[in-house]
Amino acid sequence: MEHFDFGVKLSIYLSAASLFLCIFYGLFRWNKDGEEEQNAAKRWDKEEQKINEEL
Repeated sequence: MEHFDFGVKLSIYLSAASLFLCIFYGLFRWNKDGEEEQNAAKRWDKEEQKINEEL
């Protein structure tokens, strides 16, 4: 194996670390925002029905 300069090694390791961080973040946050939007839409529908019934 060749000997790389410290800067090259550091950039390779940091690139690999950022890759794994992005993958893990994506796995844990997959569709989390979608659930919140669906819950907000359901609350909106319930409030709208309540307002329409009062009219």
